[in-house]
Amino acid sequence: PAESPPPATSQQSYVLPLRGTSLARLACDVGAMAAATARHGKFMASELYGPLVAMEQEQGWARLDPKPMSGGEAVTWLCLDVEMCERRRDGERFPVSACVTRTRWEASVDGVRASQETLFDDKINPGDDLHWWDDHQAQLIDWKDSVHGLSRQAHVAARGSLASVQDVQRIILSRFDDTCFLVGHKLCSDLRVLKIHGAALRRRSIDTMLLHWGPRASAPGVRQLLKQVDAPQSVGEAHDAAADVAATVAVAFFDVKRLTQGLEIGPAFAPAPLLAADDRQKCRVEIPERMVGRVIGKKGATLAKIREACPQVFVEVASKQHALKDTRLVTLRAQASADIARCLDAIAAKVPDLQPVTDAAKTDLLEDVGVLRGGSSFRAV
Repeated sequence: PAESPPPATSQQSYVLPLRGTSLARLACDVGAMAAATARHGKFMASELYGPLVAMEQEQGWARLDPKPMSGGEAVTWLCLDVEMCERRRDGERFPVSACVTRTRWEASVDGVRASQETLFDDKINPGDDLHWWDDHQAQLIDWKDSVHGLSRQAHVAARGSLASVQDVQRIILSRFDDTCFLVGHKLCSDLRVLKIHGAALRRRSIDTMLLHWGPRASAPGVRQLLKQVDAPQSVGEAHDAAADVAATVAVAFFDVKRLTQGLEIGPAFAPAPLLAADDRQKCRVEIPERMVGRVIGKKGATLAKIREACPQVFVEVASKQHALKDTRLVTLRAQASADIARCLDAIAAKVPDLQPVTDAAKTDLLEDVGVLRGGSSFRAV
């Protein structure tokens, strides 16, 4: 692994001004974003931040200091994103590249200004225990190069100069002071593969996914949120770690700008509505676990397109596999069964292999059957 992390590089072109805002006001608003992240009903879930907050010190893990050093008169964002590969037998993920940027907000004559620099943007050694460079072991790993564009062969060629997880840990911990907040979209996933934990995550995490994840809704993707913000045209076009960081910063900056204007942001800032009786038509479809990723897409991109094509339909993918079967439940709700039928067609259009399952569900739907399953069509698939 690399002996020292790459030096930080400046990005002077991405300067964020907030005119007429004091640094103290900004600190309160950024703190409110972290508080809203922590009070989200799913924050302490086992698949999100719960284990990272409660974990005791373990070998290879880095703990955020609960009483960090002073960082002066500023507010700092450390924004990160990690691209990953996955071990097929258990689904455990390992990092293949990462990007970490620092946005430092400081007082200026006309309010507050923030300059951004890149602290790390490079490939990472996924871990020697994985034996990822071995061609025989490669069959046991889903490298996900179709998602992040990084080939395993390029990693093998650069093996001797790759940064390690510990290099990225040192970069983050060395910049983590009392002005600092960690920013990400589903930040917990990135922290998990970088092996960073600590109770400080309750107070110092800003997760744009949780801030915009409302009740009775599915988790939004970062590019779904980008459509609501006034982001630079280049943001969101690529799918590597640096592009994802730029997209997350754009969403977070849009949110904090609304707060400084006295406006609310995201469902996490609004009181949860009273749960009324749900009288909508409902359709439940079981899909093979191996096809779930194709339905969801990278960071929810495919699922977001399905929802955009069928705005009248609430689409929810279960977060866990069925307890007894190798399937995952997809639930569709709408006032009209015809809307659900169109949504089933949209799912089949995105994942043609699911056509038998969606056709069977449509048949049952038209026959007014309440709980719909893939049945024999699922077994045929």
